[in-house]
Amino acid sequence: MVRGAGGDFVAAELAKAAGLHDIDVALVERWVIDVLLPQQRREVTTVREEAGSVLAEFLNDNIGNMIAVARHKLPIVPDSQEDYVRRDLAPGHSLRARFEESSGNTYILRSAFETWCRRRHKDYQAALDEMERQGPLLKRHCRTRLGRGLPQFGSTGGPLSTCIVVNATRHESPDGDSGRVPVRQGAEVTG
Repeated sequence: MVRGAGGDFVAAELAKAAGLHDIDVALVERWVIDVLLPQQRREVTTVREEAGSVLAEFLNDNIGNMIAVARHKLPIVPDSQEDYVRRDLAPGHSLRARFEESSGNTYILRSAFETWCRRRHKDYQAALDEMERQGPLLKRHCRTRLGRGLPQFGSTGGPLSTCIVVNATRHESPDGDSGRVPVRQGAEVTG
């Protein structure tokens, strides 16, 4: 099975040989290769989405799959849970992100973000690179328990998950100060 423009050119050559048209197929083929394809490639490479818009779109699509807690540290007294959990999972949803109010950091399940990018035809690595360049991305790889402190995930907080860490409130300023919280590369965040 022939795919792409090559199949069209083969069909055009066969139709010309059968006397169905008199188009110069070789000329059209040269134009596609020399003019059209390079132009399309330039357009594809110049389309760059704002890191904030990709992040906002992902978070909006996954709002039911996200929890919000007051802070990174667990409550000292277990009964003070209602002060700790600001927003719980929507019924029937799976945990994909954890927002910590005190720091503004959001821990996003890396596999969920990768899958989301692939389904929307977005380049995962390019999205991370752009978020890193613009400031929201604090860390590309982090191991944490997204359900830490929530009773439905038990005393352990669920499985240790590989996440990316973002902070949408932090961005690169004109003077080069990112305002980012330093995070050790390769550090494991546990609760």
